[in-house]
Amino acid sequence: MSLTLTSHMHDCKSIGEAIANANALLVKTQTELQHTREVLEMLREYQHPKLVIQTTYKHWLTEEKALQPVKLIDAQIARINTLLGDRA
Repeated sequence: MSLTLTSHMHDCKSIGEAIANANALLVKTQTELQHTREVLEMLREYQHPKLVIQTTYKHWLTEEKALQPVKLIDAQIARINTLLGDRA
């Protein structure tokens, strides 16, 4: 199966558009993660250190049944930092 020059150029343009869309989505996701991290950092200072959340199961992020919101917020901020790679 041979491609004509026109069909090859059309395929290249389609691939270029897909890459551009993926990059735009990546930038949007990165921006949303940065905003989420900022909100979590602001909420962290209002958490009382003795406040504990009891669950009937181990939390998937910390493997604890009783966890403090501060620890949960810190764990989420650490995950976001790892994903973004800007505060390693």
